[in-house]
Amino acid sequence: MDYSAARDWVLAESGFDPELLGKCEAVMCQGNGYMGLRCATEERYLGEQRNLFVAGTFNKFDENEVTELPNAADVLAMTLRVNGENFDLTKGSAEGYRRALDLRTGEVTRTVRWTSPKGVAANWEFRRIVSLERLHVIAQQVLFTPETDVTLVVETGINGQMTNTDSQHFSEGEKRLYDGLWQYCTVTGDSKFMDDAGYELMMDTAIYWVSRMTEGEDGKLHILDVVGPDEYKEHVDDNAFTNYMAHWNIQKAIEYHDMLKAEKPELFARLDEKLGLAEAYPEWKAAVDRVYLPQPREDGVIPQNATYLTLRDIDLTKYKNQDHVGADPAACVGVEDAEAGIRAINAAGMFSVGVGTPDQMREAKLILSGTHELSLARIREASGLA
Repeated sequence: MDYSAARDWVLAESGFDPELLGKCEAVMCQGNGYMGLRCATEERYLGEQRNLFVAGTFNKFDENEVTELPNAADVLAMTLRVNGENFDLTKGSAEGYRRALDLRTGEVTRTVRWTSPKGVAANWEFRRIVSLERLHVIAQQVLFTPETDVTLVVETGINGQMTNTDSQHFSEGEKRLYDGLWQYCTVTGDSKFMDDAGYELMMDTAIYWVSRMTEGEDGKLHILDVVGPDEYKEHVDDNAFTNYMAHWNIQKAIEYHDMLKAEKPELFARLDEKLGLAEAYPEWKAAVDRVYLPQPREDGVIPQNATYLTLRDIDLTKYKNQDHVGADPAACVGVEDAEAGIRAINAAGMFSVGVGTPDQMREAKLILSGTHELSLARIREASGLA
């Protein structure tokens, strides 16, 4: 960070470092009391975190997750192509880079002279505000000044598939989506759906997976810092299910790429223009055989993640020997904020307390709007337990 202009209420970044994306994203966040926007760049990078939160909104990913402040749609991401090359500061060369937040005006600006890997140079200026006067307005501007005649392609849109924990819930949602998509189309033969959306989804998620992988000392490509589908262990590396599904996704993308190019050239051309398949395909081919796939041990067990089998076993003896272990379920109370949990408590014969709305907690014996209402006296009154 550059604090040389701090006296003028300006925080600045004087050099681009992809390893430090998170710091500026957080320090230069913008808000107006209604919306809060993390300062991610317009172009996408591995390791970024794109967040937009709206005050007073709550939701949950599915019925088995807790209610939380949701990450709203990403309205700022852009793909910028100069003569077919994506604007990407990790490639080519960058000069005079500066990103700054003016705390007096709330405006974030970013300037750089970027020369593409093929030698095309241009000056870029990005400006962004979250309006204090018009609470529902986010505005951005991109000024592009090439040094030679070029073709500039700008792709924008609204990404409504954002999540609260970066790749974790995103990847879980996407894995469920593209696996379900493939099974649906395989069973029904719905080729129109594949043409309209299916092939694009399979290829776009393959692009994502390659961007999410990190080369290890073993030469393999690893997927780091994830939460597996059972959400039991957080921030682990090489979750087996995640790695195998990502590998399968890339394989299918290669298969569909070759098929569409040979059999549906018009559809292929459209997807190539939209997704940049000319760049993505060689990356898929280079990655697919290098994805780290955890192998079964001699006993046939596949480690859930890179460190799972090194975890210490917990001795449950002292817990099993407690006097209250083996108590009558009818004398027990279970508290849950998910409907599936309430059903499990009821099935066990315990008194169920649901935290949520009546619609969410229909099967609970006692419903509370929040944990602040939870008390032993209230449970005793509702349950009749001593």
